[in-house]
Amino acid sequence: NTQEQIQHRLHSVLSDCNQRLLLSEAHGVVVGLAALICFPYFHDGEQLARLSSLVVEQRSRGLGIGKHLLAAAEQWARTKNCERLELTTSTRRIDAHRFYERENYVFSARRYVKDMSSNAVNGCLI
Repeated sequence: NTQEQIQHRLHSVLSDCNQRLLLSEAHGVVVGLAALICFPYFHDGEQLARLSSLVVEQRSRGLGIGKHLLAAAEQWARTKNCERLELTTSTRRIDAHRFYERENYVFSARRYVKDMSSNAVNGCLI
């Protein structure tokens, strides 16, 4: 990711009241972040929050930073009147699965993805 791409993403999030970026700092350095979006879920008419990123620097894991960021994300979702907070995680992220389950998140769906970028043909990168 280039600095320009990151600045564009930050501007997009910071200019949208239905998105939030939460940061965790230690000694003036960002060691964790959570990115969220809130939107109406058409099929049941509820507001839904999606945690699109939760990242903690490798050396800072196990210190409660992820738990703190997740709690802050849940609080923000409540202020937006969201009925649920959902997230996705790679099937290979076993430690992340354990973390979310300890925080009372339940495995409840299966996700399919199709790449719609201009570099894809029939959903496959070329």
